[in-house]
Amino acid sequence: MVRVKRRYIVAKIVGQRKKDSFQDQEILNEVCNQVATCYGDFGVGCLKRNFNIKRHDILGGFVIIQVRKGVHELVMSAMTLISKIANKPCQVNIVHLSGTLRSSLKHLRLHYLTDLRAKISQRMQSEVGNQSKIANKMQ
Repeated sequence: MVRVKRRYIVAKIVGQRKKDSFQDQEILNEVCNQVATCYGDFGVGCLKRNFNIKRHDILGGFVIIQVRKGVHELVMSAMTLISKIANKPCQVNIVHLSGTLRSSLKHLRLHYLTDLRAKISQRMQSEVGNQSKIANKMQ
């Protein structure tokens, strides 16, 4: 018996408002509906096996979707066309595609780390700017 090869799609779901959060089933339904719109019954039939969400970070808006190899191309092209999930306007950005869940999580950790470093350096620059303004006022 041959093993089933899978792909893991890391995507970021950006809602119009910061408070927008989406449930796993809402995301899966919308992706399935969009695949049905783009590829019809063939696309939906391909999704019936090995299509689920492995991780979902509600605060960051990241989701890791598991699909079979070959079908991932259909899913990725359909995901970019999603404009609403559960009648809430949103945008889906595909961040990474990998063959293992471990690699997807590693990429997600790296993304969070670089984002954190950028925020820290931005904060440090603003504090240095504020301190120099205060020093100039004292002189």
